[in-house]
Amino acid sequence: MRKLWSCAVILGLLIVVLFSSGCSSPTQVVNTTTGTIPPITHTTNVTALPTSSATPILLVTDSFTMVPYDENSLKSDPEWANPVSDLNQVTLPYNKYGEYYPKLFFVNSGETVEIVINSDYPVGVLNHEVQNALELAFGPNNYTGPDFSEHLKSYNLNRIQGGFTTTLVYSAGEAGEYYFCIINDSTQNSKCQYTVSILK
Repeated sequence: MRKLWSCAVILGLLIVVLFSSGCSSPTQVVNTTTGTIPPITHTTNVTALPTSSATPILLVTDSFTMVPYDENSLKSDPEWANPVSDLNQVTLPYNKYGEYYPKLFFVNSGETVEIVINSDYPVGVLNHEVQNALELAFGPNNYTGPDFSEHLKSYNLNRIQGGFTTTLVYSAGEAGEYYFCIINDSTQNSKCQYTVSILK
């Protein structure tokens, strides 16, 4: 009887050890630029879109480093000295004083545009604001209609090793040249890399 009891105790200890080794807590990812984890207000999906097996059509891509936003220096930039009604009046891509504009890209009416941004800090948009982060606005060049955020179909923000991946999906309401603008509202430089594609 004593031998059976000893075997039961040993077996129990082995089970505890095996369970503990297989359930280690996940490692928390820290931003490599600042050594801290920027706070995230929330991450949401606006609308789930059907998945497609077709390869997206790449429109534009770029990688760069943004300094923190400096409104006073931006206003003194000769390129913005006069009111700009058309981004073709600015040398694109534009990356100065914490504000970035890509080269304009053409989108047909009804097409679905996907913007994927890898950055040191998360990217927020209107109605999906994120503290201490980058902010993005998207729309047609020369746009004079209502707030274009209504065309945002999906917004996903994911923490990755050393930073964040933000995926935004928009529906183009009209054909023409489009742009987006990124503003660095964080207090540190941020590396960014993005792709803009048409989803089929």
